[in-house]
Amino acid sequence: MNGEKWKEDSEIGKAFEKAYKYFENGNPSKKNFAYEMAMASVLNQSDTGVTINKKDASGNFKPIVIKTYPDLRKPKKTIYIQDCL
Repeated sequence: MNGEKWKEDSEIGKAFEKAYKYFENGNPSKKNFAYEMAMASVLNQSDTGVTINKKDASGNFKPIVIKTYPDLRKPKKTIYIQDCL
């Protein structure tokens, strides 16, 4: 990390930026959602041992786990899937 952000030229920084753009999908109102999903994605993808938890409406904390897979039809594209735990 570089302060509060991933180093942009690092592998995890590049993966974060790619995931962030995927989740934001050109909609600036989704920037908080995109940030948390991208962060959860790279933490899982890099096998850091850290999981983000988010408080639900009932006051319970639920883990956010995003798995990444290559798109078999488009090898340069990544598919992000949220695991339901």
